[in-house]
Amino acid sequence: MTALAQLPFEQASLLESAPRLRALQAQGPVHKIRTATGDQAWLVTGYEQVRRMLADPRLGRSHPDPGSAARTGESVLFGGPLGSYQTEDADHAWMRSLLQPHFTSGRMRALRPRVDALTTGLLDELDRHDRPADLVEAVAVPLPVLVICELLGMPYQDRSRFRAGGRSGPRGTPRCRGCCHGGAECPARQGRCSQIRSSGRERRRTRLPRSGDPGGCARRIPAS
Repeated sequence: MTALAQLPFEQASLLESAPRLRALQAQGPVHKIRTATGDQAWLVTGYEQVRRMLADPRLGRSHPDPGSAARTGESVLFGGPLGSYQTEDADHAWMRSLLQPHFTSGRMRALRPRVDALTTGLLDELDRHDRPADLVEAVAVPLPVLVICELLGMPYQDRSRFRAGGRSGPRGTPRCRGCCHGGAECPARQGRCSQIRSSGRERRRTRLPRSGDPGGCARRIPAS
């Protein structure tokens, strides 16, 4: 029996696709693989197939049985299923209705100077380190998190905790599987999500929207 391909694939260059991925693409658009946590999953490599899947309402981020769902990684927040299987569609529509006004082209253009400043700060910090430097770890990974924090209006002292919570979680225990006690929500994930929600509520209580402020959309969304 041929062993299943195991994620993550080795990638010699960050500017080129992993050779193993290219080989799978040449063989066909869909492959059974193992994720980084050892779970079996399906990898779709065909462009048209991916487009159809992303537009298919039968697919989503939740799972009817989180305890048996495959995980892509150890991240407490993003390594497994997200949300409620019963209400995912309604929750998604509700969230879009709240957030869409804060992501207009005008607001995104107004945010550009802050993104430029954040990028410059990361590059300056990278320049102060010894060579060779890891551009991914120093810039590519933290920059999206910093921009998200800017959009949420999260204070600087909380940003390192936000980044750490999204990237890692407890390893080697049932709680990092996304569930426990008969498929209930993972306590580790519940705790981390609770911290983020509490931080957002606190920001809404203590800060008011500023005229012309392109970030801090959490300050403009009613508490719920």
